[in-house]
Amino acid sequence: MAGGWNNQFVNENRDDLIRSYFYSGFTYAEIVLMLSTRHNVRIGVSHLKRILRKMGLKRKNLNFDIENVIQCISNELRGSGSSMGYRAMHQKLRSVYNLQVDQETVRLCLKTLDPEGVEERSKRRLRRRVYISKGPNYQWHIDGYDKLRPFGFFIHGCIDGFSRKILWLEVAESNHDPKLIANYFVNSVAAIKAIPAGIRADRGTENVVIAAIQRWLHWSIFGNNGACDSFQYVRSTSNQRIESWWSFLRRYGGANWWINYFKDLRDSGGFNHEDLIQRACLQFCFMSIIQKDLDSIRIRWNSHKIRATRHQECPPGKPDVLYHLPDIHGVEDYKLPLHNHLLEMLHPLTREKNPFGCDEIFADAFRLLMTENGWRMPSTHDEALVLYCDLVATCSDRIRGG
Repeated sequence: MAGGWNNQFVNENRDDLIRSYFYSGFTYAEIVLMLSTRHNVRIGVSHLKRILRKMGLKRKNLNFDIENVIQCISNELRGSGSSMGYRAMHQKLRSVYNLQVDQETVRLCLKTLDPEGVEERSKRRLRRRVYISKGPNYQWHIDGYDKLRPFGFFIHGCIDGFSRKILWLEVAESNHDPKLIANYFVNSVAAIKAIPAGIRADRGTENVVIAAIQRWLHWSIFGNNGACDSFQYVRSTSNQRIESWWSFLRRYGGANWWINYFKDLRDSGGFNHEDLIQRACLQFCFMSIIQKDLDSIRIRWNSHKIRATRHQECPPGKPDVLYHLPDIHGVEDYKLPLHNHLLEMLHPLTREKNPFGCDEIFADAFRLLMTENGWRMPSTHDEALVLYCDLVATCSDRIRGG
């Protein structure tokens, strides 16, 4: 009986993985390889197809409700999805809404629903510099994105130079705390139980702990040979992998929508960046919403297909596949295995980010007000705005009332 329950759990977990990869647009061969390489689940393509048929999932003969597609696209256009082209929108419909719809239908819907946005995106051209990386984990590029800084939100990210896989994309109350930035790094290396061969970052003081950790770990493996070269301080022009990705985040990933959203709130008199209570309220209400948006962007980016371009040194393909299955492209994975006892020694050097964004004193006060008034934490930007306005008004009334 125990074995039967265990097999049922394994099959259910396997089916969830298959469903997730299928909706993310992976091919049958890629799904089989990802299951084997990442999850130790070994099945053949024929077996995979039988499982998919049993689930009712098919690549061809798409069957979708066009009204549902239009509704989902309309929902996205009201938020950060307004920056997406039809390919990114098509992928989000598949991965987030589980809609089996073709790209041409999405393109026509976008052209009808958002003609100005389509025209604006079609006029833009991006000139890319040539970049060379030997393989996954050969070089990680890290940097902070401070365009939302005036409103109390600091984004930090890391991208693998070869695969272009986003390894972390986090929003927090600061980009200047070395222990907080180091926590992103330690969480990432703990997930793969390895460290990269090299890291590139600018000369900000927020990177000193990551630099020390990376060099110390290299020293513990190789001795003095190459430890200093394992972390390089470079100018922004030499860190183009992550710098160029920030332009994607702003134009197509939704960051520009958030910038305009908060600017409109400020210009309408709803937010004053010099008011500590309003700033704390904004962080408390919107931090988790922005992080949810960033998580969605990271997942979609890592599973989308990068097209081939002229003079491109890194191969085209999906970042997740390029990162986890380097053998397909005949390259080596440059990660260096990391033992658990070394990982345990790193945690005292890091600090977890505050999930509410604001100071704990403010967070406790806001939670108390929510309990008193029966308010709930928001799940959308509209709900966050309502909660923000309620908290600001209530705090103002309490202050005036003494």
